[in-house]
Amino acid sequence: MMWSLILAASTAHAAEYVSVDAACGTVTVVGGAARTDIVRNPVPREHRVGGLPCVDLQVRVPHEVMVSVTSISASLVVTDFAGEVRFKSLDGGLRVTEEGSAPSRINAETASGAVEVRVGAGGELRAETVSGAVAVSGGPAKRINVSTVSGSVTVKAELLPDAWVFASTHSAPITTTLDRAPSEVTVDNFSGTVHEQTAAAAPSGEGPRVEVETFSGAVRVQSIK
Repeated sequence: MMWSLILAASTAHAAEYVSVDAACGTVTVVGGAARTDIVRNPVPREHRVGGLPCVDLQVRVPHEVMVSVTSISASLVVTDFAGEVRFKSLDGGLRVTEEGSAPSRINAETASGAVEVRVGAGGELRAETVSGAVAVSGGPAKRINVSTVSGSVTVKAELLPDAWVFASTHSAPITTTLDRAPSEVTVDNFSGTVHEQTAAAAPSGEGPRVEVETFSGAVRVQSIK
């Protein structure tokens, strides 16, 4: 792959997607724009990865587009954007701020970068990391699927009645706080501690299904209603 800044957008009518490849720096996506607009701010020349310059880039986009960012160590920050986000990085992290709308679909893969996201109403999340921590809020979400090796997982999002939540780690803790009583909770744990404190199970289809898997990480599943 060529590790340089590349911006691509569909030119048929309105832009349908924005794709950015960046070595390092920060890519900030701001939603709600009438059309795609790009502001590029070079980072001082001494900041480089693999001989390639870092870049700070702000991309203003309409809510309807799909945004894809691939990086070595560049991070992605998303603000007030209701579309789809795809993020793949070695060391860069992904953060969705508390401002405005939240993405309807998020697909994130990192090695060591942290993933801190807010999911939009009816939204879906798939996140995979090696050592990066994952924290999920927002909602009410439809589907949350998180897997790490040694990164902690914290899910504290509103959920739809028929939502599905899956969290898996090898050695890191998993904490899931539900805003409603689950219809089913399944925990597969080899040697870690398990603490479950939920309301009486809801009928099938009227409460989320929760599945948790870990080899040695501590597990906490609780509901606040």
